Amino acid sequence: MTGGTDTTVTRAPYGLDFHLGLPEALEPRHVPIRPGVPTPEQAAAAEAADRS
Repeated sequence: MTGGTDTTVTRAPYGLDFHLGLPEALEPRHVPIRPGVPTPEQAAAAEAADRS
């Protein structure tokens, strides 16, 4: 992390507790999310909605 800076400057004054990223034990389960590609019908519907 940042050597304690996040605790003394950001977390402690506000009573926050958060974690960015996954715990190391869960890293093997991580799968990146890929953006969905619309079907031609979905793309046509979205384009028609944008025009109206």
